Amino acid sequence: MTASDAISVVGAVVTIVCTLISIHQARAAKRYGDALKAAKTRIGLLTLAERLRAAQDAIAQLPQAPSALRGSRPDVNIPRIRVEFDRTLGSLERNGPAATARGFLEQAQANLDRYEDSVRMIGPGPVMGSLDVVAMRSVRTAVQDAIAEIVEVAERIDP
Repeated sequence: MTASDAISVVGAVVTIVCTLISIHQARAAKRYGDALKAAKTRIGLLTLAERLRAAQDAIAQLPQAPSALRGSRPDVNIPRIRVEFDRTLGSLERNGPAATARGFLEQAQANLDRYEDSVRMIGPGPVMGSLDVVAMRSVRTAVQDAIAEIVEVAERIDP
């Protein structure tokens, strides 16, 4: 074997070693990228859960009896709740991991519409009619279920 043959063999070995190192680094970079995506998704879901907790606070302020309408502000709280629902629904994929939570929120929106209609029916002046308390409680329950589902999905995401 001549010197040029030895140099060629050493060059080939060095090339193979460098290729193996590059493959290893590429795999490590992919794992790191996947971990970052998972962390971002998890943080996003937990942020949505916090948004819904803010909506829960506004739901708790909704009156449950016509006599409680005086001094309460359903005309302010209901739009605040809707904004949180809309933002959360806009962030959840239809067929994504939290699709069940999306279904709960759609159900909550429908019940919020029913409750709002009952508030409008009472109107100002003497109390006539009744609030749809069942719809309001259904809103609360659906939001609690959506929060639980979102948190559960977030915890299942592997960092």
